Amino acid sequence: MDTKLQDSDKLVYSKVVALTGRSGSGKSALSSFLEKLGAKVVSADSIAHNILDNQHDFKQELKLLFGPSIFDENYQIKKKELSELIFNDKKHTNAADNKNKLEKLIHPLIKKAAIEQFLKLSNDNDLIIYDVPLLFETDLWKEEFLAKVLIISDFAEERIVLRDKISKDRAKTRLSNQLDDASKINKVDFVVYNNGSLEELKIEAKKLYEKLQIIAKKEEF
Repeated sequence: MDTKLQDSDKLVYSKVVALTGRSGSGKSALSSFLEKLGAKVVSADSIAHNILDNQHDFKQELKLLFGPSIFDENYQIKKKELSELIFNDKKHTNAADNKNKLEKLIHPLIKKAAIEQFLKLSNDNDLIIYDVPLLFETDLWKEEFLAKVLIISDFAEERIVLRDKISKDRAKTRLSNQLDDASKINKVDFVVYNNGSLEELKIEAKKLYEKLQIIAKKEEF
């Protein structure tokens, strides 16, 4: 990361709202509603997918770690096979170690790309929402964000099964690799419960957006 990014980190994060939650909690839906209300959204998952698809140097590092079998004939990463390597501990006894290696490789790249996007958006007065699933699994939660928001759902497992077309056991394994909500709830400024319909979540998004705007305006003075 260059000096400009290092010097700008604290200032940039102070203008950003971190939105986190476990897989299947509804982060994307909440982000979408906030975006329609006027916020600018930066997605850690979108950044990660871009890195996986397009960064040659990253692919070279990944090849050294996991071998050429995770690439197809067009040198694109087979994401299903990569997922198996890091989540399927029944098939791969070193899955946890594989996951740690991947995270050490990709997290600094995600952070750098996210900060670059924040810098581009920070000249506007719009709220910046950072949709970041692993806020508390990394050191990011220690940054002085404008606010931290946690979205919680009792139906995360069912949503993962339907969305990703995987078994309940696979969904449980994926969730077990993430910190539980109880360990995060006292470290955030706002909690959104997503146990109802999309229309109900939309209403909660509007309430949250109004509260975040109040905080942002206070920070301007």
